[in-house]
Amino acid sequence: MEERTFQCVKCGGSMIRGFAADRGDANYFVLKWVDGEPVQAQFLGITGDNIKYPETPMRSVRGLRCERCGYIELYAV
Repeated sequence: MEERTFQCVKCGGSMIRGFAADRGDANYFVLKWVDGEPVQAQFLGITGDNIKYPETPMRSVRGLRCERCGYIELYAV
């Protein structure tokens, strides 16, 4: 299978594939995309920094980064 190459839309440099990592307490995870707006979770009436995850499909976030200028494009796949 042929490896596709991508050019930066900003400067014309070479784009490399990558992903955004999200860190948990002790592990790293691939960032996920969730459609809609975030809703703050509550526990015993206290609102914290956590959010509720809706029962909708989540997609992994993948991306391309320009080696020359650093421009990033992210895609939910």
